[in-house]
Amino acid sequence: MVTFPTSCTTASATSLAILAVVLITAHPCAAQGRAERDRLALEARGLFQALDRNPTDIGRCAFEREWDGRPVLAETAQRHLKLVVRADLVVSDPPASIMQIIDPDGTRPEYFCRAAEREQVRREALTAFEAKGGTVLRFVSIGYSFPVFNADYTRAALVVQRQVDSHRRAADGALKPSIEATGGAEIYEKRNGAWRQIAYDGYYTAH
Repeated sequence: MVTFPTSCTTASATSLAILAVVLITAHPCAAQGRAERDRLALEARGLFQALDRNPTDIGRCAFEREWDGRPVLAETAQRHLKLVVRADLVVSDPPASIMQIIDPDGTRPEYFCRAAEREQVRREALTAFEAKGGTVLRFVSIGYSFPVFNADYTRAALVVQRQVDSHRRAADGALKPSIEATGGAEIYEKRNGAWRQIAYDGYYTAH
């Protein structure tokens, strides 16, 4: 359980960092809570602008429409963010939607899909692939958790899940499907106002 300070003047850097990973509720420092949420959204937008993505992976339904709920493991937060925690961390009430963070101007709404829409798009792509006689079809989906920041917003960690659904056409014309999935925490550091990835903690792989 997290205990909030009863007065704005007694808030510590550690308590501000914890605000990033729990539901921010009404308390005597409501204005401070709003300011902290605004800061979280601002830093998250800057961080996502720095993410290195393969352009060939980005297209219709590439991103989950909701934030992923999987946590940054306590070990990751301790080692890379220097947070004194014993539990895994997840932002239970993000200050903005994933679309507002990744695509704040709303120029690419087709990039964000829920599971049912993504499956429909995948089936349509597979049908077109079978009809055209292509060699390889790759359908990539990526999920992100809202970032967890350290106290002074100089380091951040977020869980990234990536699944690649592939179909390859064999010499006899048969299609061979395969699925590869990975998940883990990407760790970023901000220097001179710019975010860059400095580490990766793998959580799982599946084939």
